[in-house]
Amino acid sequence: MHGGMICAILDVTMGCAAYVFSQAYFTPTIQMSVNFVKEITSDEVLLVEGILDHAGSRMAQARAIARLQCTNEVAATGNGSYAMNHKK
Repeated sequence: MHGGMICAILDVTMGCAAYVFSQAYFTPTIQMSVNFVKEITSDEVLLVEGILDHAGSRMAQARAIARLQCTNEVAATGNGSYAMNHKK
């Protein structure tokens, strides 16, 4: 799997966690970092878990872990900061 696709999957997972567990209207990405641990081939299924570490009034911190379904090995990890934009 291309690294850009892995980044997108991790970003969406963390952004959704920030959105679901907050009162924000939308949660754009402020910054994100990704660690590529293992290659992902086209025949493998990827399971991604999102963890929200902090949801403040202005910013959220989240992590994500992508694992290969067949072996449960970690393929990539990420962490990011998300803005908490509220309706006015």
